[in-house]
Amino acid sequence: MVRQTASNTFRRKRLDNEGYQPPHARRKIKIKEIVDKYRNKLIEPEFYTALFQGSARKAADANVSQ
Repeated sequence: MVRQTASNTFRRKRLDNEGYQPPHARRKIKIKEIVDKYRNKLIEPEFYTALFQGSARKAADANVSQ
């Protein structure tokens, strides 16, 4: 009973904090920051060219090493 009361008190105090963000909200913000940081802004043809050139190089490198 005492432990539950203390737990509820701390939970209530945390939720009263204006700057508090629940974990799912913090995760969403961090993921968006990472995506924005590493996003390559390519037009569609450039995207597919870069995508398949990268996989073609990997396949060629794999064949050479065998």
